[in-house]
Amino acid sequence: MYMDVRQIQAWIEWSAIREMTAGERKPADAPDVSASLFSDLLQLYLNGGGEGKKGPNGAAFPPTSGILPPVSENPLPPASFPVKTGGPEAAAGTGNTVKSGAPDNIRAIIRQAAERYQLPAELIARVIKQESNFRQFAISPAGASGYMQLMPQTAKSLGVKNIFDPYENIMAGSKYLRQLLDRYGSVELALAAYNAGPGNVDKYGGIPPFKETVHYVRSILKDLKV
Repeated sequence: MYMDVRQIQAWIEWSAIREMTAGERKPADAPDVSASLFSDLLQLYLNGGGEGKKGPNGAAFPPTSGILPPVSENPLPPASFPVKTGGPEAAAGTGNTVKSGAPDNIRAIIRQAAERYQLPAELIARVIKQESNFRQFAISPAGASGYMQLMPQTAKSLGVKNIFDPYENIMAGSKYLRQLLDRYGSVELALAAYNAGPGNVDKYGGIPPFKETVHYVRSILKDLKV
């Protein structure tokens, strides 16, 4: 049991003040009751407090409730552990392992993006592989550019100045993927929206029935634990 020494101190001080104010005199040959007082106080405390009881000098102990904080059976606060809440972030999980054959020059960027946007690094790497096959200067017929095939308008809204810069492109693409994940609460729908656009996901109420999009989602999530 944990004992608050401040409570013992308060009891002793209260008893001493009471003796002085009452003008009590102690004979020269009177026994020293300090040790007995402490022992009695300790025993009373362990037995549940001193309310209504008397000390060795006949003085009643003051009530303990309302004066000092209650004694806890476990005075130490519980250990603080990081807690992953439910929802999109928990659904996607996190991890910094890259296994998809990403070039060495962008692995550090992928890991940084994964940490910043709470995405698995392998998920980002697979999106890059599916989008551009790790080609920095890839451009689609529709105008999507760079590693993560950002459309010019999307890149602009994400603050990208150089769409072919590896850092800017991957960080912006990861941020956009995070936004989609937060919006839909599903990795599958976030990937579908990344490929076919949020409008089509909203229109069909799920993964659009486009062969390219269905293949896109399946290819990225194959054997990937998210």
